[in-house]
Amino acid sequence: MSDREFERPGSVARPAPDHWPYHVPTPPEPPPNAIHAREKPPRKPESSPRRGTRLVVAVVLGVVAGMILGAVWVSGTVREPTEPPPVEITLATFPRALLGADRTDIPLREAGFGPTVERLDRDFAEQLAAYRFAYGGDGATLQYGRLLNLTIVNGILPPPLPRDGAVDFSGRARLTRRLVSLRGGDVSCTFEPEPAVIQETGMEGLGDLLSDGRTDCVLTDPLRNLSLRIENPVEARGADALDTAISFRDELRRLHDSLVG
Repeated sequence: MSDREFERPGSVARPAPDHWPYHVPTPPEPPPNAIHAREKPPRKPESSPRRGTRLVVAVVLGVVAGMILGAVWVSGTVREPTEPPPVEITLATFPRALLGADRTDIPLREAGFGPTVERLDRDFAEQLAAYRFAYGGDGATLQYGRLLNLTIVNGILPPPLPRDGAVDFSGRARLTRRLVSLRGGDVSCTFEPEPAVIQETGMEGLGDLLSDGRTDCVLTDPLRNLSLRIENPVEARGADALDTAISFRDELRRLHDSLVG
């Protein structure tokens, strides 16, 4: 039997291996000098990456430190000022006299009647709680003589609203008039005339700033959330409304300075 590989009948004879058309001949070996010439020269040692890394880290740390210092400086300079503490409302907060009138509770306290003093202290404590509920801070009102009340409260007291007043069909004042008697930056005053019968008509008139009546002045200090009020609990007769408003304003400012100064 022949050593020639088996071929299918009718197929193209396979060429001999030495003449295989896709055979890639082995390249001849280059001479020794050419081998050395093709060798790559030794690479220069690269700089250590640690040095660059250290530089980047230092820059980043410097930026972060600067941002932190800047934030601390801004927070220190932009920080809102602290609110002043509220005025302590005690019996000692109220002066012993107001516009020449003595505080009405002082003689009772100095007389040493135990039950009376206990009642006065209880009433004062109830006032503190009531003003705290209504205005958010302690407050109280004490009377001076028959014609003056003084209120001190850690809150903002609105002045009474002005109004026209009204007379009903029978000629009687069903709503008193309330007039602005003084308007300032910190003090506002109103005057409520007492209705009086007009002789010619027999009807009650609502009155004006020349009538007898009640003055109500309020000083407000929004920065300290503090208000002071002087008012007439009853009609003051024979007093000029404008002069009364000025005297109340001056006294309120003096008291305010003594409390916050």
